[in-house]
Amino acid sequence: MDDVIVISLSDESEEDEQIWKRKRSRRQRGKRPRSVSPSQNSPPLPIPLSRMNMINNTKDENFHQGTLYFLSEFVSASQYPPKEIIRYLITSVLLGAEEQPIRQEAYMILMKVQRLHPATYESVAWDWNLLSEVMSEQTGLLFLQYVVQTLDDDFHLCLQRRTLHKCLCKSMLSCDKSFCNVK
Repeated sequence: MDDVIVISLSDESEEDEQIWKRKRSRRQRGKRPRSVSPSQNSPPLPIPLSRMNMINNTKDENFHQGTLYFLSEFVSASQYPPKEIIRYLITSVLLGAEEQPIRQEAYMILMKVQRLHPATYESVAWDWNLLSEVMSEQTGLLFLQYVVQTLDDDFHLCLQRRTLHKCLCKSMLSCDKSFCNVK
């Protein structure tokens, strides 16, 4: 290969010169620099135990703002909270006797988790009993919006995958587990 001549009007530092030498040697070897970032295709993992300890401490102290803060920081495309934490957010914060701004923040975190990690039958944190209890008390508008969004997301995902027989509507809302009875 031909040598590369670099003409510069200013003095280059030794560090800049080293960078140019490394780039030139990579080109000559035909190698590309390796990426340090993790693979985008790696499956999501639960939030690590050390971080879950912080979340559980705020949860045990009934410090909902702290719990919501940590969850908003720790939930990402690569990390999701366990089902028990989602259940706690729904029952204790979203449906609890908290102020509206805290409930709104809990709703936003639930929607973030739903957007990044759509619920499946194994991971859904609400059940028929909770849904019917909320419906009979006519409270929990944010919870009902979350349930509807979860069902809608799951339906469209199952529709794309052509697995409607496995959708949440059939397993959670149909009393006889028959999809034709879900309207």
